[in-house]
Amino acid sequence: MKKSIMLLALLLLLLAGCSREEPSKTVRNDFMAWMDTYAAVEKGESNRIAVTLFFDKGKAPYDADDIVNVAFQGLAEEVVVDKFDVSPNQVSPGEKYGSYSMILDYTAHKIGQFRTPGIVVLLGSGQKVTYPVGQWTFDVDQADAGWVDTWSSPAASSNPAEFPYEYALNDPKAKILQINYGPHDYIKSDKGLPLQSSIDMSSKYDAPIVFVKSKIRGTMAGKPFVGYGKGMYCGALSDSDDSEDVIEQSKKHNVVY
Repeated sequence: MKKSIMLLALLLLLLAGCSREEPSKTVRNDFMAWMDTYAAVEKGESNRIAVTLFFDKGKAPYDADDIVNVAFQGLAEEVVVDKFDVSPNQVSPGEKYGSYSMILDYTAHKIGQFRTPGIVVLLGSGQKVTYPVGQWTFDVDQADAGWVDTWSSPAASSNPAEFPYEYALNDPKAKILQINYGPHDYIKSDKGLPLQSSIDMSSKYDAPIVFVKSKIRGTMAGKPFVGYGKGMYCGALSDSDDSEDVIEQSKKHNVVY
C-alpha cells in the first residue's frame, strides 16, 4: 500500500512537470531584411555586402554609433568583417518601419565554402544581438585570373528569381564554360556560354531578395581559369507596396528573441 502511494505521488509530480508551460520569449522589434546570399570571392581580397536592419518606426533598438563590432555568425576566422558603416535611413510619414543601412567590408581567409545563418552585432554596453539573415554561403577560391570583365553587369533588379548577367572577355581566346550562382548551382557548356544572358533561380532560393556574386570558370588558350562577378541584388528594386511586403516577410522569417 505504501509503495502504491509513493508511485502515485511520483506520477502526479511527473504530470505536473509536463503540464508546466514554457516561459514565453519576448520578440524584439528589430530584424534584418531576409536575403539569401551566394558570394564567390577570392581569398585575401576585400569585398563588400549591404544589409538592412528594420525596426518599428520611432523605436530604434540602439543608436547606430553604439555598434562597436559586426561579425558573421560562426565564421570568426574564415570570413572576417574588417570594417562596417551603419547609417539611419530617412522615414516617410506613412511608413511603419525605420531602418539602418549596414555596409560590411569583409575578407575571406580560407579556401572552401563557408555558411552563416546570421550577423552578430556587438554594442558598446557589451550586449550581443544575433540577427538571422537567410542562407548565406561564401565560396572562397583562388585569385581572379582577370580574363572576364564583369563590370557591365547590372547591380540590382526587381526579380529575385532571375540572375541576369552581362560579361565581356579581355582576350578573344578566353571562353566561359561555367557560371556558379549557388553553392551547388551552375550553368555549364563545354562549347562556351553566352556573354549575356539570364539564369532562372526560381527553384533555388526562397528569400524575397537574393544576392549573387558569381564564380566564373573558363579557359584561356586551353588553360583553366577562375573569375568572379561583381555582385547583384536580385529583387532589391521594388515599388513601395512590394517593399512593404518584403519587410513583412522578413519580420516573420528573421524573428529575433
